[in-house]
Amino acid sequence: MMEVTPHLKSVLKNYQNSATKSLQGPGLSLNPTPIKNEPPSPEGNTEDDFHPVSLPFLVQQVPILAAPDTSSSERCETILEGEAISCFVVGGEKRLCLPQVLNSVLRDFSLQEINRECDELQIYCSRCTPEQLNILKTHAILPSVAGSCGLITKTDAERLCSALLFSGTKNVAFRHRKGASSFPIFHECFGKASGRCYPDLYTSKHAKCIECSDCQCGFSPQQFVCHVHR
Repeated sequence: MMEVTPHLKSVLKNYQNSATKSLQGPGLSLNPTPIKNEPPSPEGNTEDDFHPVSLPFLVQQVPILAAPDTSSSERCETILEGEAISCFVVGGEKRLCLPQVLNSVLRDFSLQEINRECDELQIYCSRCTPEQLNILKTHAILPSVAGSCGLITKTDAERLCSALLFSGTKNVAFRHRKGASSFPIFHECFGKASGRCYPDLYTSKHAKCIECSDCQCGFSPQQFVCHVHR
């Protein structure tokens, strides 16, 4: 058995007294301290002189965990150019049913025109999951024989619609009252465009109150940020 020196005995007793008051032990109790040289006890040192003390249990703080995102298979609706379109929220972003967009908002355009514009804008569509496909069939959004369905993000859908519906060749020249107050504006959303805003013409969020400097066509604020020339 290891011999317990008087110094070690003092340190252990000091630690025993400090442990109940602090989680960090006796601090500097391991530094050498003057100890009186006493003859060993006739009874000797016994283990009964030391009593282990249980340290307080530290309660660990449980991290706050967000609920898993289960919205990817929950159908909802969003408005695109005045049309209600079925969509799914994936990663916090709405992904619209592409066939429904093509058959409603873009029904006047051929697939060739749409594909050409998608290539120019670098728009890529994803394929829906089997569960999402079944949900669209259940709500009669797609025919029961449909084998797949594309999904397009709402941002890309707005860009595509703006390019096809509000390009300079398909839009009407902007008309405003002569001498009306205005101020210059520009945007850099997926491209650039500049123009002038006429606040007197802003009567609703769909009102065309912005004139493009390049094509002189009129746009609402939402349409203008999707309208680009370079």
